[in-house]
This record gives sequence, structure tokens and C-alpha cells, in this order.
Amino acid sequence: MLCVNTEWIEEIGDVEQASLFCWQVFINKFLLRTGKLKTLLHTIKQAFMDRMNNICSKMLSC
Repeated sequence: MLCVNTEWIEEIGDVEQASLFCWQVFINKFLLRTGKLKTLLHTIKQAFMDRMNNICSKMLSC
């Protein structure tokens, strides 16, 4: 899932860098709002595991 603001792409000139920047902003906002790093790490880990399970299930043998 890409997290990109088109203005950032124009300013930064690179979709990948803009995406990374966007995630840094998102994470910073999340941390400011919740103040809980553990929650964020758990959320990221869960999203990663869900994605891997999804990929794995598409590959038939898992």
C-alpha cells in the first residue's frame, strides 16, 4: 500500500522517497496521538504478517 501525496512527489521528485517520507509523517503523527510505540510496532507487525499470509496463501503450498 503506497502512502503518497502528489505534492510531495513533485517536491521530492521520486515516488519511493515520497512514500517513505509519507510513512515517516504518518508514524510521527500516530506516535504524537497515541504516545505508544508498542502499539505502533504491533500494528506494523500485524500488517506485515497479514500481508505475508496473503502472499503465502496465493502460492498454494505454504
